[in-house]
Amino acid sequence: MPNFSIKSMGEPSVIPPPPTPPPPHPLQNSNLPMFYYGLVVVATATIVLALYNLIIIKWCTEYSSDSRSSGDLERRPTSTAPRFNKPKKAVLSSFKYEKTEEDDPECAVCLSVFEEGEEIKQLPQCNHCFHAPCIDMWLYSHVDCPLCRSPVEPPVLQPGSVTEQQSENSREGLLDPGDLV
Repeated sequence: MPNFSIKSMGEPSVIPPPPTPPPPHPLQNSNLPMFYYGLVVVATATIVLALYNLIIIKWCTEYSSDSRSSGDLERRPTSTAPRFNKPKKAVLSSFKYEKTEEDDPECAVCLSVFEEGEEIKQLPQCNHCFHAPCIDMWLYSHVDCPLCRSPVEPPVLQPGSVTEQQSENSREGLLDPGDLV
């Protein structure tokens, strides 16, 4: 049915219908392209880091094998020091602590003061003293003095020394391995 309107002169006129709205756009998920961009960035970063790690590992293994073959092993410092084959308790001199007026020493490992009658061990090279259990635990994982870092080495036995004579005497009365057959 046509629409009529009144003009200023009283004559009816036809008004055209309003234009129809444009058709709706197909529904698009606007977050999907951002997800793909993020995925591409993460994948690229992962590949770059993996390649970097492979190159570094290859370079490090080649460097260490080259230095071993060229004899640089002796010149390079090692992170782990060689351990003693003998127990460290036999290496250190041990004594009972006797307090004097002028000194008030403390154990550098546990940071407690020496008490009268405690077993104290003294390192052979630097003469630093520590509680026996403290220095035994320290020397279990280290080969140096906790204070001055001087190496703690097992004593070198001289022919005829007291320790060598004691070890020979401790074997008296034992069967010789050749006698067992």
